[in-house]
Amino acid sequence: MPMDIEQVFAAEVFNAASQATTLQQQGIGSSASDFIDMALCDLWQMAPSQAQAIAETYVFWDEQGRPWPRPAASGNVLSLR
Repeated sequence: MPMDIEQVFAAEVFNAASQATTLQQQGIGSSASDFIDMALCDLWQMAPSQAQAIAETYVFWDEQGRPWPRPAASGNVLSLR
């Protein structure tokens, strides 16, 4: 069963930090924001009518306008005792 565009975008956002870390270890300056920016470009090309809503679910923008993974909501975390 093929993944829909939202699932693909969510996976790219989720993997952005690990991809950036891997490149930084190899001496290539890159950040999670760079990977998310590329994923946003793909999202806007593949699903322009849904792109804004999908992006707002998984991404937040800092003061400089750079996209970053949206932190998980703390209300979704259960305490294990």
